[in-house]
Amino acid sequence: MATLLVGSSLLPSIQHEISRLTPQKIYIVGGTGVVPSEIESTLKSLFGDEAVVRISGPNRYETAVSLSEAVFTDAGAVDVVFLATGSNSPDALGAAWAAGHLGVPVLLVGSTLPGVVATEIARLDPDPVYVVGGSGVVPDAVLTAL
Repeated sequence: MATLLVGSSLLPSIQHEISRLTPQKIYIVGGTGVVPSEIESTLKSLFGDEAVVRISGPNRYETAVSLSEAVFTDAGAVDVVFLATGSNSPDALGAAWAAGHLGVPVLLVGSTLPGVVATEIARLDPDPVYVVGGSGVVPDAVLTAL
C-alpha cells in the first residue's frame, strides 16, 4: 500500500509511480474540490472504472470517518486510533506514518469532538486513543468528550 499526494493535476511522475505499483484499487480521498474530477477521469481511463474509488464527505472530518469506515469495515476492528487536529496538517501527517505502520486510522477533530468522529470511535472501540498535539491544537474539551 502506498500513499501519493496530488495537486490540481496528475503529474507524470505520480502517474508513473501508480503504474509501477500496479494497484488493484486506487482510492481517491477527498471530494472534487480537493482532488479534481480530471484526475479521477485520467485514472479511470488508465486503470478502469472499477479500480478507482473516491472516498469523500462534506468536510475533512467526515471524509476521514468515511475512509475509516471503508477500510475498517468490522466494528471493533482496530486496537488503536489516532486523533489529530483538522485545522492544519502537520500533526495528522505525522500520525499517518505511525497509523499506517500499525494499520489503524487517523481521525480528525476541531475545537470539539465532532459527533461523526465520536460515533466512529465508538464503533471501532479502540484502546487506546492517541491524541496527537498539545492542548493548543487539540483542546482539553476533546479529551473530556472522549
